[in-house]
Amino acid sequence: MSLKKRLAFIYFFISVLLFILVSISIVLYNSKQTRDEAYATLSNYTETVRQQYELQLSSYEQATTNILSDKDFLDDIQTLSYIERNEKNVSSLEKSYRQITEKISNYSNLTDFYRVNIITTKNDFLTNDISLSSLNDDASEKIKKLLSNGDSYRGIHVIPHYQDVWSSSATYLFSYIREVNYSNQEKVYIQVEDEQKKIDQLLNPSKETQISFFIVDNERHTIAYSKNGDLARMQQYTQKKTSGRTYDGALVREVKLENGHKVIAFQELTEVNNSIWNTSFYIVSISVVLLFIMYHIFKRQLNRILNPLEELKREMETASISNLPISSSIKSDENEITALSESYNGLKRRLNQSIENELIAQRKQFEANMEVLQAQIDPHFIYNIMNIVAYKGIEYDDADIVEIAQGITEMLRYSTSNVEKQATFKEEFAHVKNYLLLM
Repeated sequence: MSLKKRLAFIYFFISVLLFILVSISIVLYNSKQTRDEAYATLSNYTETVRQQYELQLSSYEQATTNILSDKDFLDDIQTLSYIERNEKNVSSLEKSYRQITEKISNYSNLTDFYRVNIITTKNDFLTNDISLSSLNDDASEKIKKLLSNGDSYRGIHVIPHYQDVWSSSATYLFSYIREVNYSNQEKVYIQVEDEQKKIDQLLNPSKETQISFFIVDNERHTIAYSKNGDLARMQQYTQKKTSGRTYDGALVREVKLENGHKVIAFQELTEVNNSIWNTSFYIVSISVVLLFIMYHIFKRQLNRILNPLEELKREMETASISNLPISSSIKSDENEITALSESYNGLKRRLNQSIENELIAQRKQFEANMEVLQAQIDPHFIYNIMNIVAYKGIEYDDADIVEIAQGITEMLRYSTSNVEKQATFKEEFAHVKNYLLLM
């Protein structure tokens, strides 16, 4: 595999790995942020519902407080609690009935409610609803039955979602009952009734949303719930007493009221997850585009670096003695590659110079060898000539010529054969004697 392919593979592998890690990190961070934001929004909605519910309860509380703050009214209900039911007290009872009925009918702040009732444990039933009888033989039993279906907190009873027990109406009502105890063990109940739908409307947001709200009492009974609420899941949730932000595919938020009631909100995770997936899709898409852009930028830079190197490699592979004097012309924007090209050209010049020097040295060595060979050949030629001269002296019977020729031959032989430049005294003495003879 070529260097370019290896680098491209390494870059692609590292880029994909970083892309996966970064994308996962961003998606996880986005998921956490989106869920946190959804939970914060859910908390705000829940807090709003809690405030509205507390405000509604406060209006009921204010109504009963206004009634109990009236001294004449307190005297009248105290009369109902203590006076015996007999013919002797009929006029007093009727007077108290009339006064109580007039007062609860005339209180302006009671007109906003469905009905306001006064019930005693002696079966007195007084109401501001003119369509109802002021007396009810089983009023005490009815109020006890109602109280058994709700919960109490410091003498305050809340009874939700029951069908009207005081008339034949099929309307479902919500009651806020304040209990007043007397020393003779008698009790008086001030009951403020409202339509259940008025409470339920507090839990239905104005805009369409996947958030459902529930209000539960201390006994985990559902007081009210929004129209999109899943009662089965709510009951399972309250029975298991789970904790945490999620339950059964939904975000959960609880807010507790002072009287122990709770506002519980559920938001389906489908909407949250869709938002997460949409955002994650855009993040991943942008990351993929950036990955390809970075890849093309890397590829371009890689070609700028490696293409001159590949050209230099081809020049090295085709280098020969014939093109050593020719300088390579590799152009690059990278200083290092330019320096490498110049270094290669310098190497070619030095190599070419070395080859030329070697050729010169070889030629000189050859000439020296020839000279040595020539030097070795010339003495033999002279020996032969001197021998011919000696033979000629013998032929003409001239002893001097023979002696001279032999002396020159011996002198030349001594001079050329002594390569080590060393000689014995005897040889040197013979040479001097021969020289003097020739002289």
